Amino acid sequence: MAESSLTTSGGPLTFPSPGPVSPRDSLDVHLLVTYLRAESRDRPVVVLTLGKGEAAPYVSPDDLVATAGGRADVVILRGDDLTRRFAESVATRAGVYRGACRVYPPGTTWETDPRSVPLRMARDEQEIASLPGLVRQDLTRALERKPLRPATRPATAPGRVPPAPAVRPVTGPPAPPVPPVAVPSAAGSPARPAPVAQTPLPETITTEAEAAALGAYLLGDRVNPVVVVSRATGEAAAYADVDQLRSDLTGLADVFEITSLKASWAFTRTVPPLCQVYGGAGRVYAAGNAWVHDPYSSHLRLAYGRQEGAELTRALIADAMRLASRGGYAARPAPTPRGVVTGTVIGTAGGRGIVQLKAGGAGVLWPELTEPDLPAERLFATGMVVTGEFDPESRRIDIRGMRLTPAEAVAAYEPGDTVLVRVAEVSAETCTVDLWPGQTVAIAPEDVSDDPELDLRDVMTVGETVPALVVAHDSGTGEWLVSLVEAEEAAQAVPAPPVLQGGPPWLVPPVLAPPVIAAARGEPVPFARLDVDNEVVLGLQLENQQLVQLIKEMTDQLAAAQAQLTLAKTGRRENLRRRASADRQSVADQRAAGDQSLFLDEADQLDFEIRLAWARMVAPGDKAIYPLKAWRYGEAFFATLREIQGVSRDKVVEVIVHVLTGRDSELASRQLHQLRSSISGNAPPRTRAGGEVCWRVSLQHRTPSARRLHYWVCNDGAIELASIRNHDDMEA
Repeated sequence: MAESSLTTSGGPLTFPSPGPVSPRDSLDVHLLVTYLRAESRDRPVVVLTLGKGEAAPYVSPDDLVATAGGRADVVILRGDDLTRRFAESVATRAGVYRGACRVYPPGTTWETDPRSVPLRMARDEQEIASLPGLVRQDLTRALERKPLRPATRPATAPGRVPPAPAVRPVTGPPAPPVPPVAVPSAAGSPARPAPVAQTPLPETITTEAEAAALGAYLLGDRVNPVVVVSRATGEAAAYADVDQLRSDLTGLADVFEITSLKASWAFTRTVPPLCQVYGGAGRVYAAGNAWVHDPYSSHLRLAYGRQEGAELTRALIADAMRLASRGGYAARPAPTPRGVVTGTVIGTAGGRGIVQLKAGGAGVLWPELTEPDLPAERLFATGMVVTGEFDPESRRIDIRGMRLTPAEAVAAYEPGDTVLVRVAEVSAETCTVDLWPGQTVAIAPEDVSDDPELDLRDVMTVGETVPALVVAHDSGTGEWLVSLVEAEEAAQAVPAPPVLQGGPPWLVPPVLAPPVIAAARGEPVPFARLDVDNEVVLGLQLENQQLVQLIKEMTDQLAAAQAQLTLAKTGRRENLRRRASADRQSVADQRAAGDQSLFLDEADQLDFEIRLAWARMVAPGDKAIYPLKAWRYGEAFFATLREIQGVSRDKVVEVIVHVLTGRDSELASRQLHQLRSSISGNAPPRTRAGGEVCWRVSLQHRTPSARRLHYWVCNDGAIELASIRNHDDMEA
């Protein structure tokens, strides 16, 4: 079959491939989806994903290549962003994520009927252990099955838009006439063809035909982002500065302006619902069709008047550069040659870094092009020497080549350090944080708070900066274990590393200040009056102005309320952390100063710590409900307790209390299950004379070497604490 390739910032990704491949950005994901949908594809494709905190898939890609004998493609999706992009690009329930795997046989049935292609999950240890066998079984079945292809492919399939030939802007070579393109209409309705554009697409969209052609171009097989801005009714120009957009985004994105009401309505009819641009707003459309299935991934940037034009322009440029910073876009060529320049940062202004070039003149650094969602002050420092590719027209300097690698950035962190991290994702039971952009670590709920009933969404907000204690780091596997509950104050954290060589710390301790509450009613938003002599039209215009004013006020109030909520969450989390710290200090104060022991016998010492922890952890009214069961220690227990690394003694004592009170069966974070006699997913549970069964609970989870507590449930009702082991150690 014909080979398909796409050149990105890291080189070409090609199918079919002799070995495992790993997409690097959304363009590679777009190519993968295109290959999966190709009617000419005659090879199964195995898509593997990574579990939280994992450095490699649970199934060996090389083993799958060997199983297929060169007759299948193996793809590894690394990171939540790429798996999310993949899921957005295919039909609902046809994606794969969070360590799961899926085999996509030839044909298109996998998308029209996703249930026909099993999703092999990795939600617990048993599923992970059985994953390799199930995926090999699915792959063998797909290799034996003959592909079933329809004689003609439907114009549209649920959840996707067929590619269309690209219509180039007038700045590029002339394009051939555009054939009819199937465009999705309302959900569940059949596709309808877009009007045919017979001329190259201009950058200023005035007619209905040009607007329809623009919609077809957006839905086509583009490789570059597109910015579309509109004019508000009655306005002679867009609120956004179109000239600045084209200048600043030279070589990165194409910019189109819709100038008439008729063209705006035609564009609205052409693109899917919630993907329109109207009323002076603007939007950036990424390459591919992910925005079709998730319109909110392509933000509609609103403006309520000309006074907000500068903010709108800035937001659109930032959106386009965020896409460009993720690699590989090839927009229209820059009209002037580029070269490598060196200069010194003399400061920041307007959210950009200002550079004095060594050869004379000035250059501009865009933070969005270097690291999205970080302000200029966290990337560029006065006196910093920069080197990068220079665009003479926009004066923009691309210094992405100065980025540190994640390993270089966090190399100085050591166990025992309190460091600053940024919250990346939060759910009720788990969260992930960024040690550095691209270095993400999963944190178990017990390492966020000592309260087992706590919903983490009540104390954490995505994007906030928090202190974390580095508990352990395995340089061989790259695994990091961090704890929020054991961290010191943010002000005591070691300085965060820079993103760029010679740059400032990428994070600084947060300043907690009450949000400024917006006034209940501000100045009316200026509104252009239509030059018509019609009372109905003028009345509607006045009503519209009042609604716009109301929306602006509600938006301001919502932003203030969200800021207040974030402050309240932070305060509650800090109170929980300080209380836990005080409890640990109280226990430490009761230990002897020398060897931190109040008893000569280590069993007596641990007995004391267990009873003390139970007294502190269980409320007075609940002590009768959760009494401590009788317990004893196995022969290997204290030896393994002394040898184990990467988990604190306080955490071990806490989990023992959960076991002795029966709470381990109630807490999902403990992951209670019987200990298997071997690592095989079908192995029977480990038992001993008298039929007693060994059980296993988590001290940590979502890491390859997470620590486990093993214990026997004895026939006399007592608990025998057997040992503390790593995840893959199945010894009792």
